[in-house]
Amino acid sequence: MHQHRFAAVVRNTAAIIGLNRNLAFFTNSYNYFALVVPLMIAAPMFMRGEVQFGEVTQAAAAFGQVLAAASMIITQFSGLSSYLAGVQRLGNLWNSLDEHDAEEQRAERIKSMGVDEGGSTVKLDELTIQTPNDAKTLVSKLSFELGSKQSLLIMGPSGTGKSSVLRTIAGLWMSGSGLLERPMLVDLMFLPQRPYMVEGSLRNQLLYPYPDSGATDEQILEVVEKVNLTDVLERVDGDLDRVVDWGNVLSLGEQQRVAFARLFLRQPKFAFLDEATSALDEENQAHLYRMLRESGIGSISVGHRSTLIEYHDRLLQLERSGTWQIKTNLSQSLHEAEVDLIQVAQPAGRPDGQASKS
Repeated sequence: MHQHRFAAVVRNTAAIIGLNRNLAFFTNSYNYFALVVPLMIAAPMFMRGEVQFGEVTQAAAAFGQVLAAASMIITQFSGLSSYLAGVQRLGNLWNSLDEHDAEEQRAERIKSMGVDEGGSTVKLDELTIQTPNDAKTLVSKLSFELGSKQSLLIMGPSGTGKSSVLRTIAGLWMSGSGLLERPMLVDLMFLPQRPYMVEGSLRNQLLYPYPDSGATDEQILEVVEKVNLTDVLERVDGDLDRVVDWGNVLSLGEQQRVAFARLFLRQPKFAFLDEATSALDEENQAHLYRMLRESGIGSISVGHRSTLIEYHDRLLQLERSGTWQIKTNLSQSLHEAEVDLIQVAQPAGRPDGQASKS
């Protein structure tokens, strides 16, 4: 896999070198052509004695000045190419932002009319998830429906496509086949393992990505206390508007609690958590997941800890072969996970976990 990626990088670099070489050949040939043309025209006239030698050099200099003024595009071709590429990237970003704004406006109109067009369920019907280049099938014909206030935990070995399920639901991955239904993106919120920390005040951090949500100071302080971030608030002396380099000041565990604070302030219909509590101790993890259940927000979580099972209604177990199974009797699933952990921890040779005596 890594060799294929490296080969793609080599091919791309070779293509760039080839294009730059062709561009250099063209521009340099053009510049030398500007020096030769006036001499080719004036030389026969000089040989016939019709013009003086000084007039030949004057003609060459004048031709060079005129040609330089008329060849701005040629001489700046490399810079114009870079500029065009930058404009195209900004244009694509602008179009994406326009689509996001249009979806937000549509959601507001629907809400004002009292119509819940987006629904409050996430439904997958025989959804096959593949890598973006269609080189590998991660999950085959996945089907489940998750209603409002319900929760699902995705577990499985590394590389089975746990995070890929979330990427597909979010629309980041479009490869594969099947049916996917979900609420509009403005009603969803994604919590990654390492949250994005914006520049600005603590208020900006907690209200990201909707700083104009209208949350009051009382609401913000209440959520800060609930997610155990009061020590962070004390660092800025209770000032929500003090600007700090939060990406370097906060530990990863504190950043993950900031992400949960954003979630509870936003109150979307569904939350998608990709190892969102991996840096937290089990006590803080349990506290945040209990708050999540009490908030009424539907959730789909990706995790490895068996202690997460008790905070979800269903368990989606993925296998390396692309197969899957959904378990609803989570008390039994939790017991089986604990047994597996005990067996892994036992020394080899004794089923009761006691070392043999010599």
